[in-house]
Amino acid sequence: MNDSTTLPQRLYLLAYDTGRQRIARRFELRYALRAAVLAELLLRGHIVDRDGAMPAERTGGCDDPVLRAALTEIEAAPGQSWKHWVRAGHRSVERAIRDQLGADGRITVRHHFGPRRATITVPDLQPVLQITNDVRRALREDRPDPADAALLVLADAAGLPAVAATDKRVREQRIDRPAEPLGPVVPALRAVIRGMRAAASGGS
Repeated sequence: MNDSTTLPQRLYLLAYDTGRQRIARRFELRYALRAAVLAELLLRGHIVDRDGAMPAERTGGCDDPVLRAALTEIEAAPGQSWKHWVRAGHRSVERAIRDQLGADGRITVRHHFGPRRATITVPDLQPVLQITNDVRRALREDRPDPADAALLVLADAAGLPAVAATDKRVREQRIDRPAEPLGPVVPALRAVIRGMRAAASGGS
């Protein structure tokens, strides 16, 4: 796999349902991808939590364009809530990540009736299988790799099949500890997804 693969890129690949050959949970995935951007910025030390998302004192070295764009937004409006930033740009982030993966051939994008409708295929499934293995290993380990742990928690919040297929009791017992380094990002993502689902069902 490309060594420069970011957390949101890995999450997008993890969302690929190899059986149905399509991206799963696309509506939830958009918010999860945005949360993955925030999580990576947090893990890299570019942003901090101070009753909202704040840029760190030193924000240099953020060379990925998707991460940099989000960091620039946070620098322009410091202190906004984490829920705000999970919602902000959740539609455009999917396209941005998709374009990145398409540009280096990790996915193939075929557009139908304009740029908003597209069929996604993965020519080489090995990266998807590797990421799935990384996530399931993180579920078993007491001290998983921080990036794998972050991926696990975000995928679980979005209900991605790769994680949903694992033992529910094990997930419930082991999901909270990996979420701790991500601070308020995961609770914000979960709250946004709950609100989205409630709105879709008419609040019932």
